Amino acid sequence: MTARLVVLVSGSGTNLQALLDAAEEESYGAEVVAVGADRDGIAGLERARRHNVPAFVHRVKDYPNREDWDRELTASVVGYRPDLVVSAGFLKLVGPAFLAAFGDRYINTHNALLPAFPGIHGPRDALAYGVRLAGRDAVLRGRGASIPGRSSRRWRCRYSTGTPRRASPSASRTPSGVNWSRRSAGWCARVGP
Repeated sequence: MTARLVVLVSGSGTNLQALLDAAEEESYGAEVVAVGADRDGIAGLERARRHNVPAFVHRVKDYPNREDWDRELTASVVGYRPDLVVSAGFLKLVGPAFLAAFGDRYINTHNALLPAFPGIHGPRDALAYGVRLAGRDAVLRGRGASIPGRSSRRWRCRYSTGTPRRASPSASRTPSGVNWSRRSAGWCARVGP
């Protein structure tokens, strides 16, 4: 059986592209059935269009409050009947409605090791701190979990950034974050959350 993935993006969609490419391999065990975004006009939506994958956009500013946005995002994702939802560079925190619907089927990737370097600037913050070992997290949320480590399953990828003096933000992409998203989603698709 092929698992159905809905992928959430906020930008260029390099993680999405890795998932789309992987889905072309029969052994991967998953297909991307929809792409959701929190912004219009991003490259991630263009990638979905080029692969004939349906896409939808829910911008937070189009809703009176975050709860309404969360409910609409949830309703859109539900409509595609996913087995797994992958946050692949999605720069918004989902809320209670979303976690109630998908909490045990939601992979949230983060570009730095949690909880040490949370937020969008995790790699920059880690390098500024002077770490010599950095990494990425992928967290499969447990039902109702709102933070990693609580009712969650976590995978980590660690790598050397080089010396702090020579490290740069691009070091946060080694090994490729897109491969990390691909491996995490593929594993869950094959063995189940």
